[in-house]
Amino acid sequence: MVVSLSCIKYYWPLFYGFFFVFCGCTERKISPDPTSWKTNNEELIRRLQKDNQETHLIIQNLVTKVDILERKVMELERSKTEKIIEKQDKRLQFLGSLSPRQTNFDNREEPVLYDERRFDSFVTVRGPTPQTAEPIVFHSYLSSDSLPNLSKDHVITFDSNPVNEGHGYHKDNGIFEAPRAGTYVFFWTIYTYPRGYIRTELLVNGEVVGGAQVDCHPDDGITSTTGMVITYLRPGDHVYVRLSYTAQNYILSYPDGRSTFSGWLLH
Repeated sequence: MVVSLSCIKYYWPLFYGFFFVFCGCTERKISPDPTSWKTNNEELIRRLQKDNQETHLIIQNLVTKVDILERKVMELERSKTEKIIEKQDKRLQFLGSLSPRQTNFDNREEPVLYDERRFDSFVTVRGPTPQTAEPIVFHSYLSSDSLPNLSKDHVITFDSNPVNEGHGYHKDNGIFEAPRAGTYVFFWTIYTYPRGYIRTELLVNGEVVGGAQVDCHPDDGITSTTGMVITYLRPGDHVYVRLSYTAQNYILSYPDGRSTFSGWLLH
């Protein structure tokens, strides 16, 4: 297409007008309205200020709650400390009222027991006798064979407990807890199958005080061993039987041959 210069000269004002109209519309679309922009910013500022006030109130409420909890904790600690001090004071008052012979707790003829369940209750036991104290005796046994090859230091739980006067033996863990001071006798018997090797020991508060072992050869048949210990116990002392060496084969226990643990207060 050939456009003459005369045509351009004739139509250029029209083109120039269209150009300015187009630029003006574009500018109006891109450039925001100053009044609207200010209004939007003010609304955003008001929202931020409101959120800031609400956050400040939440923080104040949390600080107040923390202060209240801290005061309660301090009151509980103070109350607990006062109770401990009161308990110790009563113990000291009680000990101060005893004679020198009574305060000698190593004296086995006159043990003095302090009842922890009641702070103001004190009991003096003078040489337990059948007339003044309940007898203490227990007998327990394994209701069935043990698992094979039990590990070293395994506590043997004699789970059947037909006799438990004094309620000192606990069949759930195999531990006897001395109800009161005195001299006690303990027996334990362990059976095993041929090719069985079982080494046991009796412990008082974690210290070994006796031992027994059974070594059953292939042609020996069922074999057993029995251990015995006589020892002095204080109230709350723990006594139990455990393996001193990893077991070989089973610990046997059946009606014709029970593995047992027994004991009683001698005097």
